[in-house]
Amino acid sequence: MKNENILLRCIAVEPDDTALFALSESLKMIPYIELKNTFSNPFDAFKYLNSNDIDLVFASIEMTENLNGIQFVNCMKSKPMVVFISNDERLASEAFNADAIDYLIKPFSFERLLKATNKASIHLAGTAQIESNALANNIQTQQNLFIKTDYKILKLKLNEILFFEGYNDYVKIHTSDAKPILSHVSLRVLEEKLPPNEFIRVHRSYIISLNKIDTITSVPLKSGRY
Repeated sequence: MKNENILLRCIAVEPDDTALFALSESLKMIPYIELKNTFSNPFDAFKYLNSNDIDLVFASIEMTENLNGIQFVNCMKSKPMVVFISNDERLASEAFNADAIDYLIKPFSFERLLKATNKASIHLAGTAQIESNALANNIQTQQNLFIKTDYKILKLKLNEILFFEGYNDYVKIHTSDAKPILSHVSLRVLEEKLPPNEFIRVHRSYIISLNKIDTITSVPLKSGRY
């Protein structure tokens, strides 16, 4: 059963204009789906995804000669949920290996589409609850930070975090024992989760760990400036 409070923001990527129109008309009939845009060109979809928050992507497996739907999804920087659509059922295993929510074989019924969107809605509701519980636990312990990245929620130890680097709606987390982690969260929201006695915002784009500071160097002013 779907969660009535969850509204799924989605796009559809389908090179066949007739199929794209039929899919978009069906999605508009589902009350918890907010169809934000449709694309026949996957590269236009890439640009849109880089600057907009999307929960769910309907992606055709058959896209262009040089790019199929699975490659399209694997190239995304931050992956929303994905429902693949194809004429070929033989690629279903590969699609689910790419963390697909569902795999629709053309032609599919409205009921089958509804089943796929219900799966996505349940998944999003469950993720939201996990994040809420994790944040509540983090507030109590103040030892860990729970961060969503792709389809996973990572638990990071606060004492292993060096600093946070903000990029608009994304944050790159630098730790002492791993490569940087990219999370779709603003620096402002993240700042509210961190204990103020352990982290300080030193710049519009940076929050640093006070425990990791060894020295503070002042930059001398140029002559004639005060």
